[in-house]
Amino acid sequence: MKPLSYIYKMLSEYQSVFKYNNFKHFQTVVMGLINTPHRGTMTQIYQSTRPTTTYWALAKFLSRSKWCLDKVTSVLTQQVQKVYSKGVYVYDETKSTNEGYRQFGAHFFINTRYNKRNKNQSKFHHGHQFGAIGWLCDTPEGTRLFPLAVRLMCPGTEEDNSL
Repeated sequence: MKPLSYIYKMLSEYQSVFKYNNFKHFQTVVMGLINTPHRGTMTQIYQSTRPTTTYWALAKFLSRSKWCLDKVTSVLTQQVQKVYSKGVYVYDETKSTNEGYRQFGAHFFINTRYNKRNKNQSKFHHGHQFGAIGWLCDTPEGTRLFPLAVRLMCPGTEEDNSL
């Protein structure tokens, strides 16, 4: 079996999560990320797959389309557990501190409303907690951790924080 046809077979399991056009965009994004070395721009991701959709429809899918992350996570979990049935769930909760401007895990947000001395004073996102869950298992290459879901945890909202 060719590796590319196997990837399309795996992606076909996500069809129930998306509507038809959104599923085509999802395939374009996944295949584009596989085909693009390192971190590509959206244009590179789009052009690397020769998609049947338009460029702006893909941008709209990434920014505004509605689909359920829990359903995508569920399908991903089933796929990983099908291949690697013996494993354990691993949960990690990370808090970014308020120290330093460039630290691992801190995310950069542009602040367009605050300008000081004719210079944009963009800030890094500090003091938030991120919760992640993964599947830890043994593979022929060694022990691997497959990330399944990551969420920003907001204080005071128990429902949103549950993985």
